[in-house]
Amino acid sequence: MSTVGCCKNQPSNSPSNMDTLKDQMSANDRKGKALNLTLPLAFNFTNILSTLVAQNSTLFSSGNTDEIGWTILMEAAEEGNNAKVLTLLENNANIDKLSENGFSALIAAAFAGHNDVVSTLIAYNATVDLQSNGITALMYAAQAGHNAVVSTLIANNASMDIQDNDGSNALLHAVFGNQTDVVKILLANNANVDVRSNFNKVTPLMSAAVMGSLDTVSILLAHNASVDIQDDVGKTALLYSVLADFGDIVSALLANNASPDIQDNKGDTALMRAASEGHNDIVIELLAHNASVDIQDNVGKTALIYSTVPGYSDIVSVLLAHNASPEIGDNKGGTALMQAASEGHNDIVIELLSHNASKHIDTQDTGKRQWNALSYAAHFGELEVVKTLLKHGANQQNKGTTAFHVAQQKGHREVMSYLENYRFNIEGTTALMKAATRGNNKQVLKLLAEKALVDVQDAEGSTALIRAVKWCKVEVVPTLLAHKAAIDIQDKQGMTALMYAAFACVDAVTPLLEHEASLDIQDNKGITALIYAASQNHYDAASTLLASKANVDIQEIGGYTALMYAAINGNEEIFTLLLDNKATVDTQNNDGETALIIAEKKGKENISIAYQEKLAGICNNLRCN
Repeated sequence: MSTVGCCKNQPSNSPSNMDTLKDQMSANDRKGKALNLTLPLAFNFTNILSTLVAQNSTLFSSGNTDEIGWTILMEAAEEGNNAKVLTLLENNANIDKLSENGFSALIAAAFAGHNDVVSTLIAYNATVDLQSNGITALMYAAQAGHNAVVSTLIANNASMDIQDNDGSNALLHAVFGNQTDVVKILLANNANVDVRSNFNKVTPLMSAAVMGSLDTVSILLAHNASVDIQDDVGKTALLYSVLADFGDIVSALLANNASPDIQDNKGDTALMRAASEGHNDIVIELLAHNASVDIQDNVGKTALIYSTVPGYSDIVSVLLAHNASPEIGDNKGGTALMQAASEGHNDIVIELLSHNASKHIDTQDTGKRQWNALSYAAHFGELEVVKTLLKHGANQQNKGTTAFHVAQQKGHREVMSYLENYRFNIEGTTALMKAATRGNNKQVLKLLAEKALVDVQDAEGSTALIRAVKWCKVEVVPTLLAHKAAIDIQDKQGMTALMYAAFACVDAVTPLLEHEASLDIQDNKGITALIYAASQNHYDAASTLLASKANVDIQEIGGYTALMYAAINGNEEIFTLLLDNKATVDTQNNDGETALIIAEKKGKENISIAYQEKLAGICNNLRCN
């Protein structure tokens, strides 16, 4: 909505603070007026002014202005000197002339609140609906709160329906200026209570709600303002008052039957916004007026999901008490439990589990990773949440990965340790596995001397050797290998000890290769040790594997090669290393993309440069044209 400012120093289409403008409107600040005109006005020498008029009949012609077109009449009107105004009008001053920045004498007087001057100008047939950059005298007076001027203008047929350049009328200006008395006057004279601005289709009720003016809201509601009109982004007065945390206005709107379930263009409801902003009292008020708890927005989120992210436990409790469903997932399958686990809100996790979320504790999202709540907690290193979820029976295994593996990727060793110890306690893990995991080589030697079975697999298919590599207990690896540990056993994810070494324990790669670990075994996702090394930016591991003749062009189930992962990461050293080892550049993944196309999409310009330099080197050696 437009704001109004007046007058002389106001540039065209420039909003301004009105109090500041009033200070600027002193005649002493005016520049550029003819000296013989300024003195009589400033000192109210009306008789001198009359003499000057008698001597010069063209004194008030349209050409007598300052540098921005400000006339003597405008100056007098702005000052509120009715005697001067009368003298000027009696001598045929141009009453409707507009200054260069679009103001007339009437607009100047209306803004300044000089009702007697306004009456005089109207009596001399000033055009009441003349617009200054789209704004009328009535709009100026309405926003400035000059009740008498507003009444005078209306009594003289000033239009209340004219809209300024933004589509705001006098009522919208009055609301924006928080002028409740003016609002009453306009509505008493049948102003359109539901007028909508052209700029964003807001109504007076929306504007009053945004500004937090309960008095104005009450007046508008008493005049039957429509409570559920939506603006151009779909928001209602209720939604605006919720966003601004104006609880008294929310109550007033709900008492007048505002719908709490209207959704804006993004699918947001008042309850969602109150929940996401932590407005607990408003949440309770909305629920008391039967707000639907499980409505989903355009991305599938509910009020419960929104309240879990910032950790508003009180609101979570209130929503669950009103039967909000903890099992609803957003468009990617993310539930409130997953959100709370990700953010480490253990109190909310416990609350959700006590409201039947435990039935869906192993629900996986529908994204590429297909994780459950435990995997999210492991990913973010939220140890207390991990403990809570395991206590309630969460499954460590997701599709294609485990919570331990997820924690290992992020280096959350405390979470890794807890997950392993938890398995020790419930899965019948052998003493050799425990010793290998802890890197206790002395105990490993003792157990092996006692004929401990070296290749027993736990519930996830891990052997003592795999466990030692997963935890990067390199000192144990040679001991196990010396006692004929099966080097190529695959766990339930299809991963071998060599893959785990390439993934997260580079120092174990060499001893495993020295014992002839198979280079090109693929796991359940089709990934080899070389692809793991490239994906994790482990140059030394990749170099060692290639030196041992690892197949450079094997593709995993998505069609990605080691070269493509190097391109994704922008790792030009590994990219060049792979090219040096005859990696095929033109191989395509399942989406038809080559490594160079992937690099371009990811914005990895250094990969393209590395490839061009490689080509240039080849051409120089072959003496290409």
